[in-house]
Amino acid sequence: MASSPLGFVKGYTWGWWGTRGSYLGDAPAESMRILAADHAEWATIAFVAHMPSHNIPMIAWSTADPRMVSDDEIRRAIDLSRKNGLKTMIKPVFDCLDGTARSDVEFKTKEGAVDDKAWNIWWECYEAFLLHYAEIAQKEKCQGLVIGCELTSTEKYEDRWRTLIDKVRKTFTGPIIYNTAHLREMDLTWWDAVDVMGVDVYWTVGTENDFSLPTMLKTFEVHRDRLRKLSAKWHRPILFIEIGCRSAAGSQVWPGDGTHWEWPANVQVQANFYEAALQCFWNEPWFTGYVWWDWPPKLYPKSQAATDKQFYIYGKPAEEILRTWYAKDRKKP
Repeated sequence: MASSPLGFVKGYTWGWWGTRGSYLGDAPAESMRILAADHAEWATIAFVAHMPSHNIPMIAWSTADPRMVSDDEIRRAIDLSRKNGLKTMIKPVFDCLDGTARSDVEFKTKEGAVDDKAWNIWWECYEAFLLHYAEIAQKEKCQGLVIGCELTSTEKYEDRWRTLIDKVRKTFTGPIIYNTAHLREMDLTWWDAVDVMGVDVYWTVGTENDFSLPTMLKTFEVHRDRLRKLSAKWHRPILFIEIGCRSAAGSQVWPGDGTHWEWPANVQVQANFYEAALQCFWNEPWFTGYVWWDWPPKLYPKSQAATDKQFYIYGKPAEEILRTWYAKDRKKP
């Protein structure tokens, strides 16, 4: 059985889509307070830098990227987490401004061959980006660091990743997590280089007309058996580093959807997803917890909860489900 350096994570992603100034003022403090009141024990502070395009080997971050939250804001978020009794990991992420998914970053010559020179530049840039935030994580005594998020096109460069992880460990001494993209976890060949296997959970768990709890449970059970074997193969615990479902009809078919805003609001779809995932995995000894997606730095009025169609659970039935589960202890392995 894989032991976990994190313990059991009752977590939530906090602060995504933050732009410069989003972590300042009273709203983020109140947001973090309410998250802790829901019995969460971890906050994963996720923030986004930018590449100009998926095929331009450049990443702008910190003072070079006026779009993103500042380093001081990140430090403030860590401090807010700590003051509310939460453990903290940080998750530096980049997005491509041309709209391409970060999983599809690629560099090719005019002839269509792999552009090794451009890849070298990108790896140097990504290393500098990651080490910058690893240093903040170390100085702020964070309990975890996510070193990559859904970087599918880079994962074949195993030697590059192993070298980068070795460098990160010289800066950050806590547990290291990598975040694979949806259903990509079985293909990664360097899980042994990290401490925790971070898995995206946006699986289809129902049909167009069926979002019942029993149907969702059956689907989760199939994935549970698959992930149990994966953990045993690599002797690493598995963390649901991203898991969530919008409160919209149709989300049972594609929980990770962020485009179909014409789907009508349906808070029960989200509630059933939460209950099924919590029931199915809570007591698995190889499983080290949940980092739900996602909790905003500024909460909407509760009066808007019933019609909100985002991933947020504030004021919705899923929040009560999470609060009830997070108040529990799980069985000891």
